Amino acid sequence: MRYLNQGGMIVRTLSLGRATTSQWDTKQPDKATLSQDGRTLARLRPADGAERLQILDTRTGRVVFEPTTEHCPVGGRQDTPECADLMALSPDGRYVASGVVREADQSGTPSRPRLTVWDIATHRPYATITLRPKPADIFGLTGLALDAHARTLLAYRDTTPPSVEVWDLHRKELITSVRRDQYTLTGPTTEGGMDMALRPDGRMLVTQPGLVVDIASRRMEPRELGEGMISAAAFGPHRTYLAVGDDLGRVTLWDSAARNRLGVLTGTTADSEAAESGEVTALAFSHDGSTLAVGGDGGTVQLWDVASRRLLGSALPTPGDLVGSLAFSTDDTTLYAAGAHVPVQTYSLNPDLLARQVCRRAGSGLSARAWKTYLPDVPYRRTCPR
Repeated sequence: MRYLNQGGMIVRTLSLGRATTSQWDTKQPDKATLSQDGRTLARLRPADGAERLQILDTRTGRVVFEPTTEHCPVGGRQDTPECADLMALSPDGRYVASGVVREADQSGTPSRPRLTVWDIATHRPYATITLRPKPADIFGLTGLALDAHARTLLAYRDTTPPSVEVWDLHRKELITSVRRDQYTLTGPTTEGGMDMALRPDGRMLVTQPGLVVDIASRRMEPRELGEGMISAAAFGPHRTYLAVGDDLGRVTLWDSAARNRLGVLTGTTADSEAAESGEVTALAFSHDGSTLAVGGDGGTVQLWDVASRRLLGSALPTPGDLVGSLAFSTDDTTLYAAGAHVPVQTYSLNPDLLARQVCRRAGSGLSARAWKTYLPDVPYRRTCPR
């Protein structure tokens, strides 16, 4: 789309991306999660009057697996108990956990959440566990997390007091339970399950209300990890960093133990003209830990240098929908972004490829004369091949 500015002297060109194409999905998923290498996307999407769990191959955009499991109806009747779907994808993209939780029925009997972990490659159940009911709250279970190779499943309950259960999926038994006594949770529950960040070694968990769970020592502590309510969190590789995004659009960096605050990234979605409310909705570290990708609910995607805490270039072009999940390819040359209406957007981060694209668009590099005008103190060199 092209338009004139107010004075009528400048023509601006705006790319509509996929907003007007068949790739723009009008049915927004309640939750979308990318695997650590960005090759697999798991999402909960309304279809045929109910939520559907779908697994997509991001290279083709096709649904490769849709488990035949129980799901909550969309727009249920008022006389039926409330229902919520939960989902968690293992970091390696090989397994997905799903389950349905309901509030207590009219007799007051609490539900017994039944969780199934699926092997995505074989399309078969890998493990099934049934959690104990908790009569003190409505749903009891509000978040799931799988470790790197689906050895353990972590189930978070927003009960009073809150607790985290760790399940051995091979033996199908409860290993340990960590809870925080004399603590009352505040804040809404996210559709599709509360987002939680599990450290790569599986020994520490950060929940959306700001609870830091040390699995080994069985300790749970509330921390003020962000400047507002936590909306996203991600651990870096090799026990390096923890990044926490909040609903004010700020990103705070911590050490991997969440004890030492290292700084706040200034100029994130809170200061972006493209973001209306500025909430951080997705975070991902590159595999070498040097770069942090930040996504916002206004459709912004930014790249940050972690060591210097500086923004790398301008915001990446997006379709404009909420960014639900981010992931880097294993060689860190591609960034994947899962959106609310465009399932997957890919960005090349290869410097040589990007330079060639710029040269094609510009037609040529700077001439020696233009170089002398704009870069008089830098020796001339050819920037684009002939």
